[in-house]
Amino acid sequence: FPVTIPSQSDVNDMAGGKINRLIAQNPVLLDWIKDHDTVEQKTVGNNIIHYRGTYSSKQAMMVSAHLNVHDEVDASDSSVIVQYETRLMAKPIEEQRRWYFSHPSLAGMGVDIYWQQSDKKEWFINCPHCRQEQQLSWPNNINLETKEFVCSQCQGVLDKKSRQYGTWKPTSSGVFSGYHISQLMCTWITAEKIINDWNTKDRQYFYNYVLGLPYI
Repeated sequence: FPVTIPSQSDVNDMAGGKINRLIAQNPVLLDWIKDHDTVEQKTVGNNIIHYRGTYSSKQAMMVSAHLNVHDEVDASDSSVIVQYETRLMAKPIEEQRRWYFSHPSLAGMGVDIYWQQSDKKEWFINCPHCRQEQQLSWPNNINLETKEFVCSQCQGVLDKKSRQYGTWKPTSSGVFSGYHISQLMCTWITAEKIINDWNTKDRQYFYNYVLGLPYI
């Protein structure tokens, strides 16, 4: 199956800086790929992973697939990503899989196109004080004065455990299973850090990278 990231230089950086280092430190992975291991291709069992950039229409040729994985969609060539759908045609429709990952950029572009077609799963938690179920949001769940995460209803402090243990719930119907991830869910990120980003970063950065939302 193909794994795409924006450019071919990104492929080289990812393979050398991340993937190969993970493999070298894991004997199980080393055994899995021992038959074929290059920068652009790795054999895993009966499958072949093809790592490709997107800024060439030829990148989508000569690869049959049952799963397309597209990372950093908003920084990629969208027309090439669409071309990869043709690589799935050898498989029955129920066996075809497509995964899209990205920070969003602008509404109606990149990964937001697929998000709008999805079931839009959001992370819901329960306040340990008033038991109110809620989706973490800015600025409703942050006390700007005490710099703490709080319940949007009773303003009780939310500890890390409260944010960590929640439930994914769809908020729409759609043809994709979609998941919205923001830094409000990340227990290693503090409310103070998010407030500082709001005060020091431009608005598109804050919405795209902190809240995981397209910028309007």
